[in-house]
Amino acid sequence: MSSVISTKITAHLQEELIEKLLDLAFLEDFGGINEDSEQPFDLTTSATVSPDLQTSADILLKEPAVVAGLPFLARVMERLSKAIEIELLVADGTYIEDVKTPVVVAKLKGPAQAILKGERLALNIMQRLSGIATQTRRYTSLASPKGIAILDTRKTSPGLRVLERYGVRAGGGTNHRFGLFDAILIKDNHLKIAGGVKPALLAAEKFLKAHPHLQMSQILSVEVSNLDELQEALDLGAKRVLLDNMTPDQVCQCIQKISINSSNGSSEYFVEVSGGITLENLSGYLISGVNAISTGALTHSARNVDLSLEFTD
Repeated sequence: MSSVISTKITAHLQEELIEKLLDLAFLEDFGGINEDSEQPFDLTTSATVSPDLQTSADILLKEPAVVAGLPFLARVMERLSKAIEIELLVADGTYIEDVKTPVVVAKLKGPAQAILKGERLALNIMQRLSGIATQTRRYTSLASPKGIAILDTRKTSPGLRVLERYGVRAGGGTNHRFGLFDAILIKDNHLKIAGGVKPALLAAEKFLKAHPHLQMSQILSVEVSNLDELQEALDLGAKRVLLDNMTPDQVCQCIQKISINSSNGSSEYFVEVSGGITLENLSGYLISGVNAISTGALTHSARNVDLSLEFTD
């Protein structure tokens, strides 16, 4: 059994989502196109800066952080002008600790109007993704030595999931299912509606047999909140279980039960732990037999990193 969840959205879907996200961001910032110049409309820049002016600028990191989002800096600027030259000085996923003075992570050179127009949007993306990557690194630095993956969740900013998941990967984390379409994850409310673990799993099995083209049986997971629910899931052949809102002692009891249930030990099972796990209590959940820990805090509680764009001439 794989030690990580291997679901992936297609490259085509990922690219479509990024393009739509950038389209919306441009519409939000510029409102449309200037009919006179057929360019995104920035009143202040158009009023104060000559369209012929060329300039240079640095992207500065001002606090210890994992840098993430540099490719999206490039994509924003390229949309505004193909004439902008972009030099990336670090790779995404790089942790920079020594920032006694601001660290230059990228350099820009080209039309001043275009750089000014893209400044805030590019920084917003980089600050957000760097914050997520830095938050994720705090978790993975503790869990990775134990061979435990840190997973994100669907607790992302609406419309930004494709980018925020990128930030998780940059921080050494692993992406869970992307959405509702690429995995079956039976959670507590599904269990309540379906009538419990057994009817929910039997219904899911029936559904998969009726739709063999989905090929999702290997990523069918069921959430359990106590030992009785776990035993019921194991008796029905579940191989992926999510231990929800349990104490470390309860997790240990579940791992023991899983090992007893398996003739080959617990290696044929995928055990995910979730619910109420923070940096403060994470170490208590780094238990042998746990494959992954998922937490929404990677995305919903990450603080933006301090980055700025400063002109150099």
